[in-house]
Amino acid sequence: MNRREALLDLLTRANLEPTNGERNIMVKCPFAPYTGLHRSLRDGKPSMGIKYSDHEPFLVNCFTCGHRSRSLHQMFEELAHQSTQGGYLKFMDEARSMEELDVDGVLAVLDQGVELKMRARDQPVYDYDFPKAYDHWYLSTRGISEQTATIWDCTFDDEKQRIVIPIKCREGKVRGATGRATSDITRPKYHNYWDMKKGYWLLGEHLIKGTAVIVVEGPFDALMTYQHLSDLDLLDDYSVVSLLGAKFTRRQCDRLVAGAAEVIVFMDRDEAGRVATEQMMTQLSDRMLVSRVDYGSSQFKDPGAMPSDEFHRILSSASLFL
Repeated sequence: MNRREALLDLLTRANLEPTNGERNIMVKCPFAPYTGLHRSLRDGKPSMGIKYSDHEPFLVNCFTCGHRSRSLHQMFEELAHQSTQGGYLKFMDEARSMEELDVDGVLAVLDQGVELKMRARDQPVYDYDFPKAYDHWYLSTRGISEQTATIWDCTFDDEKQRIVIPIKCREGKVRGATGRATSDITRPKYHNYWDMKKGYWLLGEHLIKGTAVIVVEGPFDALMTYQHLSDLDLLDDYSVVSLLGAKFTRRQCDRLVAGAAEVIVFMDRDEAGRVATEQMMTQLSDRMLVSRVDYGSSQFKDPGAMPSDEFHRILSSASLFL
């Protein structure tokens, strides 16, 4: 029995009535009796998707009640707590075995981890000694608070007249920095310091907490998105990273997969942002839950330019890629 057949068998024995699809296996949501969001406390037709993977955990999302789990065994564990039915614990153990002890899966995860560590080891670590600039006038003009500037460790390069933000890996080591000119006539607008490979790192990845990660285009989009999340009391639910531009690389894809289970793409509202969004959706969709926002009739072109209430409205529009 191959991995997909074993998964379908497990779901059938759990009475979830699976329907086999190419990207998602659809099942009747087992949380229907407990959420209050399914009509008559039951899922009349399959509304929960389980994203199948040959090597990685199965990601779970219900399109009706919104339940999301980053693995099938986590779903069964949560279901056991909700229902107090001990039978789900058995399925939890089976799912855990299938996801974590599958030979091909373990090898794939190990290969990915070794690859990431080797790449990180090969990249230099820099001393970061620019003067702190948490209350700099330019940050104030961009709406960045001292608290946000402190958390992101904003500094100032007096020689180049740039606000400098360090690029840190998940271990908190400085792998580079990006500096934004404080004058709009200075070119280039952004300057990357030292020998940092821009397409390798994600600005803000050291702040990822395992929650859903919002991916934005520019450094100040990341700072303002973090501030929006703080103002809306959503930092326990979301983290944010910046690509440092509109190009999405395979290495950045690997780092997102290694650090998060779900991504919300919130790129700029222009042609470059649209192309990057399509690229990210394609590369990430087979490896994790990925959603995209809909700007709709919004007058704003990026998350860094909008107020928190508009940001929250657009974030709430995010729809899962199937």
